[in-house]
Amino acid sequence: MNDLIGAPNFHINHPMRKNLSPRLMIDAMVNIIKSMSNVDIYRIVKELNEEIIGTRIDKSYQPTYDTIRIKLRKAGEGRKDLVMQAGVRIHLTDYPQPNPTIPPNFPMLLRKHLSGGTITSIKQHNFDRIIEITI
Repeated sequence: MNDLIGAPNFHINHPMRKNLSPRLMIDAMVNIIKSMSNVDIYRIVKELNEEIIGTRIDKSYQPTYDTIRIKLRKAGEGRKDLVMQAGVRIHLTDYPQPNPTIPPNFPMLLRKHLSGGTITSIKQHNFDRIIEITI
């Protein structure tokens, strides 16, 4: 198989492997690497504890099918958005994504139960890839 210049050498043991181009194989590996590990989760939970404990929840949005954005506000510090993409990422941002004009049912349910609540703790469940946010 021809390797791309500068591309890492790796082997994918899959029946469809011979049908994949080197570029598709690299894209598949990059997608695997994009998910957060237990250690990544540990570090982001530590950072989020410093940033958003005591913030109030304003609204929830669902810009894509697997992404939830929760608008937070903290007295004296302004607004921030907590973005969570299933199995891939969780982070704070000041740059919101465009949202659908008609919100899906799930963010409406989140708004009903979480709006006006205050985040009291964020922790990682048993060093697993699960984050518990207490409101």
